[in-house]
Amino acid sequence: MIAENEIHVWLQEVDQTDEQNDTIGAELLSSEELERAARYRFLSDRRLFRLAHTFLRQTLGKYLNAHPAKLQFTIGDHGRPELAGRELRFNLTHTKGLVGCIVTSRMDCGVDVEAADRRADHELLSRHVFTETERAAFLSAPEPERYVRFFQIWTLKEAYIKARGLGMLLPLREISFDLTAAEPTASFGPNVGDTGNDWRYWSGKATERHVYGVAVRCGSEAVICTFQSL
Repeated sequence: MIAENEIHVWLQEVDQTDEQNDTIGAELLSSEELERAARYRFLSDRRLFRLAHTFLRQTLGKYLNAHPAKLQFTIGDHGRPELAGRELRFNLTHTKGLVGCIVTSRMDCGVDVEAADRRADHELLSRHVFTETERAAFLSAPEPERYVRFFQIWTLKEAYIKARGLGMLLPLREISFDLTAAEPTASFGPNVGDTGNDWRYWSGKATERHVYGVAVRCGSEAVICTFQSL
């Protein structure tokens, strides 16, 4: 199992070009999960969904000493999945080439990973989702580091709103992350509905091309966050 003060972040690189992944999870995933995978337009996205949800079931099954196919999930009002019975808290994330999940015994938690080489208009996106302070930090970063800095901020925002379980109902431009200290810190505007005092955050590179962000509501408790791979 996992101790109450422990946070486990699991990461695994995946190959979306491997044809064998067309059928991965066939014996483990629910019919609803298989239907969701099939709705993706692109083959690589279908494979990634199956890889990620198989990875999640296998990871949680190890903690619970349960067959991955037997796990049951419920969906919250805003789409956040939880284990039926809430034996563990978790959150799942995936991006091109990488899947990950975070596991705690009872703490609200969120994790996000992104490929830092993903094509996007980062400057334009920063205008819509970053605070002025975040945008200044992003634009002032040296050119080789700028996109990594962008995705560090982005993954932290995603991890936080996922941990809150409210998704895009939270105003992203009222959530401001500061990466200058050893650990990221955050401040919030009035419409976020949070003082920010109960949270800790972690950010860094998961691989040479992937960035992660982690958010956990742990109060004043001393916690241990470890990163692991299957």
